Amino acid sequence: MKVCLIIASIFQLAVQNNHAFVPHHPFSKRHLAQEQATKSTGNADDFEIPQLDADVTCGDGRDMIAHIKHLHKSALDLTGRGIFERMDDSELNKDSSDNDIYQAICRNDRYVLISHGRQKDPVYNFGNRACLQAFARNWENLISMPSRLCVISKSDDEALRVELMRNVTNNGFVDGEYRGYRIRGDGKFIKLTECFVWNCYDNEGTYIGQAALFDRKLSPVVDSTE
Repeated sequence: MKVCLIIASIFQLAVQNNHAFVPHHPFSKRHLAQEQATKSTGNADDFEIPQLDADVTCGDGRDMIAHIKHLHKSALDLTGRGIFERMDDSELNKDSSDNDIYQAICRNDRYVLISHGRQKDPVYNFGNRACLQAFARNWENLISMPSRLCVISKSDDEALRVELMRNVTNNGFVDGEYRGYRIRGDGKFIKLTECFVWNCYDNEGTYIGQAALFDRKLSPVVDSTE
């Protein structure tokens, strides 16, 4: 009888304080992704890259066009093919105008180009228009986001990403087939089937981080990783 009275009292107290006894259920990957995306996106209504004349720099303060040239030259030196060729724009070269590079690379809608810095916990510092649209994030959100948040914490994808980054660090680049998922700002996922990831350096040969390039046509948006 005493036990019943105690339980009844606890239940009444919970109701008075607007609490409810809800059975615990494990989060699905989709729930975890939505929770992680909510914590990291903020307002992602505008997926357009800043204008070239807006005096906007990359997340680490580097000029946007200079940054792209570093990514291109690093890829070219490592593999013989830079981002200009890989994005099917062979007319571009190191002497192309800033506006031509901006229009072809920054405002490209098909090929995702994204990079992060050299911090201990690397933060994204650049993403072109295709990247912002694919990840459903705006510019301000992307360049303040640690790149580790692009996968679900403590998941198989996190382990695969760690292995990928380690291989890139040790070998300079990884190019080709890759299976994995990346979290979008809306809690959905990008299903990667292949990508190119490489180490990046400035003109003095100083390591500045890593970049990734993939084709949106080969990487669909899906609702779940199941």
